[in-house]
Amino acid sequence: MSALFISDLHLSANQPDKVDAFKKLLNGPAKNFDELYLLGDLFEEFWVGNDDTTPPNPEILQSLASLAITQVKVFIVRGNRELLLDESFNVLTGVTVLPDMSVITINGEKALIMHGDQLCTLDWKYQLFRKIMINKFLQALIKVLPYDVRIQLAHGLRPGMTRHKNLKTDEIMDVAPETVEQMMKKFNVSLLIHGHTHKPGVHDLNIDNKFTKRIVLGDWYRKGEILISREDKLELKGINEFLHDAC
Repeated sequence: MSALFISDLHLSANQPDKVDAFKKLLNGPAKNFDELYLLGDLFEEFWVGNDDTTPPNPEILQSLASLAITQVKVFIVRGNRELLLDESFNVLTGVTVLPDMSVITINGEKALIMHGDQLCTLDWKYQLFRKIMINKFLQALIKVLPYDVRIQLAHGLRPGMTRHKNLKTDEIMDVAPETVEQMMKKFNVSLLIHGHTHKPGVHDLNIDNKFTKRIVLGDWYRKGEILISREDKLELKGINEFLHDAC
């Protein structure tokens, strides 16, 4: 199986080069892979529902739908920008919405994939916010609100979230090692793939005398590291480098 893993694109009208790079990826080299996994924070603005027309959402959704009707299987795991995204997204785009923590098989090895925000347990204020936002009753209430109201609520959250982020230390913003170990034990995996922290890299771990690995995807604000799985190899590569090599 060949697969691409991408996280933290934060696509917005303010960064048309990133939007173009994503569309170029979907319309070109992504078609040569069996699977594409989007591990959260696809858009810069908070997702407010399938009727969300905030630019560049419509053109990105169309590109996803065009890829999903090919032989490529496309999956998405919710990030902290998409907590309101649900299974109906599949009807809109053909993209399969996976549980926030999902186990897949890569080159015969079980791997846990997730956005990564749930690993940052030292940030207890965010974890409380996340718990509130994924409450089914609250989500049902938000989804019946008029579109304009939902947009205003989403935009109202941004300043507070930004202030909270600016006050956080690097330690709080990163994953908690004990939570990483707990999750890998819980799902009985030797490989964990996530984004969210904006700290791309490959971390070799020893859990209960077993060799394990944690791979962190990069954000598209900068280089935009994506994970490429093919020919039994895993490789982190910048999106522009990958697109250049694919030409």
